[in-house]
Amino acid sequence: MTKQSSESILHPFGCEKTKKEAEIKVQGLFISCLTGSIEIAMLFTLPVGALIAENISWPATFYIHALICAFFTLTLFLVYRDDPAKHPMLTIEEVKLIKQGKNGATDRAASPSTRTVLSSKAIWAVFIAAMGTYFVAQFLTIFSPQYFTSVLGYSTTIAGTMTIIPTIGLLPVKFITGVVSDRLNILSEVCKLRLFNSLSSFIGASILIVAVFVRPGVADVVATALIILPFIFYGFSTGGFQKAGVMIAREHAPFVFSLMHIFDMVALLAATFIIPLLTPDNTFAVLLISSNVVFTIFVKAEPDAWAIPKKNASESSEESAATERGQNDV
Repeated sequence: MTKQSSESILHPFGCEKTKKEAEIKVQGLFISCLTGSIEIAMLFTLPVGALIAENISWPATFYIHALICAFFTLTLFLVYRDDPAKHPMLTIEEVKLIKQGKNGATDRAASPSTRTVLSSKAIWAVFIAAMGTYFVAQFLTIFSPQYFTSVLGYSTTIAGTMTIIPTIGLLPVKFITGVVSDRLNILSEVCKLRLFNSLSSFIGASILIVAVFVRPGVADVVATALIILPFIFYGFSTGGFQKAGVMIAREHAPFVFSLMHIFDMVALLAATFIIPLLTPDNTFAVLLISSNVVFTIFVKAEPDAWAIPKKNASESSEESAATERGQNDV
């Protein structure tokens, strides 16, 4: 419960930082870097935790990780600012770049109701793509070690090492996706969202389909690669549904991602019971493809109406007065 409570704030916090401190043209890079923190933590925790447990003790593993957590929490408390303009490490020029092209309305849009958010087809497209992706990720994360040990006959040590490999491969894919999604100008924003989410889903689904025809015991190396690769290509989703959520919800992205986290937890809970039923037929490929089809049809790159801040009364009156003066001059 403590772990899930801690993770529940990661995506909303990342959206908040992206919204406030990222230039519009580098939002993809921001999202890929911030979401990559989970994989970086795993790369540190798995080998270091095992090393401490083996050479010192299991209690020492928890104490040392608790101290590391306290250090990063204190660091965040010291350097975090709600407004980038108030951050001592940012120059005036950098703040201007961050705010360039963003809505300058002084009156924030009222927080939308949950019913309003859930009435958006584009938001549901993001939710469904996320649930389909995380459902399969649950299989790759939780059940792949069991597959390595029970089916392929690997030792526990080798199986544990195999689970680190996709994390290592996932990080550069996320980073490259973030950069390319920001700088690829030959496609519209919505086409880029569809492209990267399709790469994540269709490539992963194709590999899982091929895995059905590989017989364990005959080509164990190939079977291992086919289980690992879909998790690596999951990194393309940072330019897909994850970026789409920020673009559609804008300043309400943290709220939307909080709802998405709830749906993800439901998907992960259901996966624990449903995955054993799907495994014999490898229906995971169908989940990836179908969720991506829904995303491709209904996603958009513009903010919904409830995500657009309304100008306050004084700004509206000033605009009206300026319009009247212009008409009188003519």
